This record gives sequence, C-alpha cells and structure tokens, in this order.
Amino acid sequence: MIYLDTSAFLQEMDDATVDHLLALFADRLRRGQYTVADIDRARLATDVREISGHTGTIGSRSLDVVHVAVALQLEALRHAVHRALEPFENIAFVFLFGSAVSGGST
Repeated sequence: MIYLDTSAFLQEMDDATVDHLLALFADRLRRGQYTVADIDRARLATDVREISGHTGTIGSRSLDVVHVAVALQLEALRHAVHRALEPFENIAFVFLFGSAVSGGST
C-alpha cells in the first residue's frame, strides 16, 4: 500500500489506477487469494536483534533485517503446512479455473 501511495505522490500512477489496484487487492484478500500470516512479534524482535549482530559484516539495512526475520517465520509456517499435508502427498491435484481434479494430469 505504501508503494502505491508513493507512486501516486511521485506521479508514476494516477489516482484512478491506485484506487483500482487497492480495490483489486481488497477483493482478492476477501476471496482468499491472499492471506495475512500471523507473525509472532516477540520472536520477530528477538530474531531482528540476533540478525542485526551481523549487519556490520554483511552490510544489511534495517528493513533487510526485518525482511529476513519475517521470512524465517514464514518458512517455518510453510514447513508446518507441508507437514500437515504429508498424508496427502501421493494425491495429485490439478487446479484449473477454480476446479480441482484428483489424480489427473495436465
């Protein structure tokens, strides 16, 4: 959202385009195409402090550090979802235009 506001401010996009993109995002979020991950803020703060100890060596900036700390949590979430889906790993699903076909090939 900040990018869109900045793009409008810098006149890289007109207001109508920004409004359209924000409405598109809201609609996709409402329909479940996007999801908002729950981030553990206490763990995030701990990870940011730990990763920040390496900034002098690798030259990272504060947002780089936060990005990596969030990515660590999302990776852990991805592994948790994968573990939950392991019983279904031998079932092939093909999603075409919102329909699921079991065991088929594309």
